[in-house]
Order: sequence, then structure tokens, then C-alpha cells
Amino acid sequence: MNLSLYAFASTFALLGTHSLTDAAIPTKCPKPEQLQTDTVKKSFDESKMEGFWYELAMKDATQPRVCKCQTSQKIVSLIEREIRDDFTIECYGNVYHNDLRFNLTDVPGVSVGTWKLPVVDRIRFPNTVVDYGENADGTYDWMIEFQCVQAPDWTGERIAFYAFNFYSRTYADADERIPVMESRARARGLGPFIDEGRDLAIVEHSGCLYGH
Repeated sequence: MNLSLYAFASTFALLGTHSLTDAAIPTKCPKPEQLQTDTVKKSFDESKMEGFWYELAMKDATQPRVCKCQTSQKIVSLIEREIRDDFTIECYGNVYHNDLRFNLTDVPGVSVGTWKLPVVDRIRFPNTVVDYGENADGTYDWMIEFQCVQAPDWTGERIAFYAFNFYSRTYADADERIPVMESRARARGLGPFIDEGRDLAIVEHSGCLYGH
């Protein structure tokens, strides 16, 4: 898969080709306050997102399931109110770097993501931190992110695209972390999104060419 094909497939996913028909899926994107834990609402600190993350599991049409080794290098600028995210994915022996930017809002854990692709200038998508885990020293250990894009009104009331991502500072104990994170995601109302369509995709982190 070359870069242009990867970008083309990813763009189509974000532009709404991933339509949802299952009755269990809501017709409107959940609001952040419906998804976030009270802890996220009251005390989430975006500056603690800084650093290197591994994606352990996901449901995301922009990430082909034949790919692996997904990572996220986040640089947080509270002055510019922006998170720069170098998201990497390995497909067929090639590593692709994706230029993601997240403009912070006044709501903790809520941002508006943009993705620079050759096909379009910027694709925008709301991003919500649903829940997170914290180490004894106060650093963030894992987090769950959810993205949802509402379809244009003229297409009817429906969700055009959704995705969620389980991020962790380590992949060494992924088998133990993923069930915990899935349980936390379901507790916040993401169960229908997890159960719709294909199973939760577990990201492979062996034999990686970058960041491992």
C-alpha cells in the first residue's frame, strides 16, 4: 500500500463512507458530557498527554486492519492551545507518519482534530477523552479517545463516522490493559459502538519498524 492509497482510503472513511445502520447505534453523536467521567470533566490536564503512546486497540475505519504498530507522539502547547500528534502506522513493511493537530477547547478533554492529507486540506473531527488512568506520580498511564462526525442534515439524521482508540504508555501488558479499558469504555456508554459491526481490533506490536 503506497501513501496515496492509504490517504485515499482514510479520507473516504472520514468523509462518511462508513455509515451506520445498526439499530443499537444512536442517530446522533453523543455529547462529550454524556461520555466523560466526572474525573475527566473536573480535572483532566491536557499537558499530561505529552509524550509517546501506543495504541493497544481500536475501531477506526481510517486504520486498515492489515496494518500494525500504531503509535502516537504528542506535543502539547497550552499557549497555542494545540496538540500536535505524529501518529504512525505500519502497513506492508512501510511506516506512515500522519500529521494530526488537535485544537483545545475550554472543556477539559475535548478538542477538534484536523488531519492534513494530500486529498484535502484539512479534515475536522471532534475528539473526546472519555476516561484515563493515572500513575502514583500523577502521570497519565492510559486513556480512551472517541471521535464522532455527524452526517450532513440533507442525508438524514445519522452518524457518518465514529472511532475510538485505546492508548497506553506501554504495550508490554496489553492483554491485561485492554479488558480494563474496554470495561471502562462500556461503562461510559460506548458499548453499542464496540458491539456494532466488526470486533474490537487488537493492535499488533511485534516486529515493528518504528518506536518499539
